[in-house]
Amino acid sequence: MTLGELKEYINSIPEDMDEYTVVNGELGLAKDGNTFVMTNNEIHTAYVDTSNGEVQFLHQSDKDVKDLIYGLDGDTEGPKE
Repeated sequence: MTLGELKEYINSIPEDMDEYTVVNGELGLAKDGNTFVMTNNEIHTAYVDTSNGEVQFLHQSDKDVKDLIYGLDGDTEGPKE
């Protein structure tokens, strides 16, 4: 899906749905291998990757993402070796 297609789709959503929560869904199989499981995560931030022409919608907060990149203790000095 392109960003243009997403914008067109969003613009077609009725206004009475404006208060709906936007989630990132994932369909998978349970450990038993026989049951489908749907996991929904609320979208908290978006990351624009201009070098690859991609927009990523993340269920992690901006702080969570920075903590993953720079270290789990909230350190913003740079990646740990």
